[in-house]
Amino acid sequence: MVFLSSLLVSLVFIDVSLVKTQKVYAGGVSDMESMLIPENSDQYRQSGGNGHIHGVPWSWMDFDQKKQFLSLFSGKSISLECGWSQQGQFIYCPDVFQENLNPPTVDFIVVNIMDGGNLAVPIRNVWKQAILTQQKIYTDHGLPPPKVFATFEYSNYAYLQGINLGDNLVSKRPDFQAIIQESCGINSFTLFYL
Repeated sequence: MVFLSSLLVSLVFIDVSLVKTQKVYAGGVSDMESMLIPENSDQYRQSGGNGHIHGVPWSWMDFDQKKQFLSLFSGKSISLECGWSQQGQFIYCPDVFQENLNPPTVDFIVVNIMDGGNLAVPIRNVWKQAILTQQKIYTDHGLPPPKVFATFEYSNYAYLQGINLGDNLVSKRPDFQAIIQESCGINSFTLFYL
């Protein structure tokens, strides 16, 4: 699984696993609302594009907007992006199981291991339990459990850029390595800090 991101437009994920097909996911922070206008994403969706739901803008949308966004990707897959709190739980994780939302399959969830600019590195067994708890939500709804990927988004916090990054490389942090081992992988923000 490889992820690409655009800081100027939106977060775009591309699944380039060893299967013959590729999946592209778009949405993220700045493009979810524009996708509510179907003609803005007609060509993308007709070409096989899938939706990506970032938890923060999802929380700003009303029920009808959420239902409309999911309906655009009916019969397709979506991905979700959540945060992680220092209390040891996923935060801003989109609730796609509200009454009558009828969500498409969720292929994966990306979880940012930053909490308001602070590293909120979970203890390995707490992280593993959070993944299992999140996956159970999907199996309880008769859906396959999504993969969960960790990301360390230092670049989202300007005041952290360039500060102690050398001390916080994945290769130097056994706690980061443990999180990645319990996850299904990492995304591009993490790749910059290996």
